Amino acid sequence: METYEQSSQQSSGKNNFFIFSFLSVFLGASLSFYATIHHIKLKSAQDTTAAMCNVNSVVSCDKVAQSSYSEFFSIPLGVYGAGFFLALFVLLLWAYGNKVKRKAILTTYGLLVFLGCLGSLVLGLISSFLVKALCLICFGIYLCNFFQGFIFWRNRKDFWEHPFSFQRFIRVSLVVLVVFSFVLASYSLVKPKVGAHEKNFKTRSSKLSTNKVVPNKEPQKKIALATSSYVGNGEDYRKGSDEAKVVIHEFADFECPACQYMSKTLKEIQAELGSKTVLLVFRNFPLDNSCNPNIKIRLHDHACMAAKIARCGGKMGKFWDFHDAIFAKQNKLSEATLREEAAKL
Repeated sequence: METYEQSSQQSSGKNNFFIFSFLSVFLGASLSFYATIHHIKLKSAQDTTAAMCNVNSVVSCDKVAQSSYSEFFSIPLGVYGAGFFLALFVLLLWAYGNKVKRKAILTTYGLLVFLGCLGSLVLGLISSFLVKALCLICFGIYLCNFFQGFIFWRNRKDFWEHPFSFQRFIRVSLVVLVVFSFVLASYSLVKPKVGAHEKNFKTRSSKLSTNKVVPNKEPQKKIALATSSYVGNGEDYRKGSDEAKVVIHEFADFECPACQYMSKTLKEIQAELGSKTVLLVFRNFPLDNSCNPNIKIRLHDHACMAAKIARCGGKMGKFWDFHDAIFAKQNKLSEATLREEAAKL
């Protein structure tokens, strides 16, 4: 009777292990897919603040995704996460249906889980101490890894055997290679097509130069243009002729990826049509409530400081030099970077 109860408990424990492992893998893969989609939107300049975990300047998916640590070989870390969890799913499914080789397969699974926990720890430290921002989605993925590590450790007596064998190395390599090839191929179909944007812009520009433009009959709202340093908050920093027929007012934030992309586009427009035709006016609109009353929360730590230094530099005729330098170093923006670039100019 005692032997039967022990066997029943072991069987129940194994079933619980598979249930919790499958749930954890599914949640980790879902969060990884979400992180990848968010990254793609951010890089495509379609979305900058709509992620559900943008709470403030510290808890911000956008800030983490904008950092140089969010990609590896120009591929978002979310793609690697999705591939990793799919590889774990394949191994779990294989082990569940193969009782004869279950222990060997789950040893392979355990090795990958250990690597996942190690990677999560490293990325968590990078996010906390180097990026100085937390992504709730990312930490959800890390928790999935640690939870898998915990439940595997509790069942290690049933599923662990000597891990080092050539056969196991081949098995791990094949599973990881097949799954990651599938994930990377899927990502290549949806990744941002920056070149396509540039091609479309050139096509539109060529049409604009040859086609007859129909005047817009809608009522126009004109934005006042301050050309004197002694009016209001000072002059509006601009590039082009004040007599230009087209005036483009850009409301921008130096930490905003979409603003960085737009600045390049506006340069192309002015280069194509000429500075006598198009006047560019830069309007500081930092996404930070410490200096912008229109923003209710703090999103970008250095946006206000960058705006102030840019306007200060403008009084010395260096606004656009600072503008270009800061947008060029947006991924590494910090107080030290701002002060360094200001000192150079």
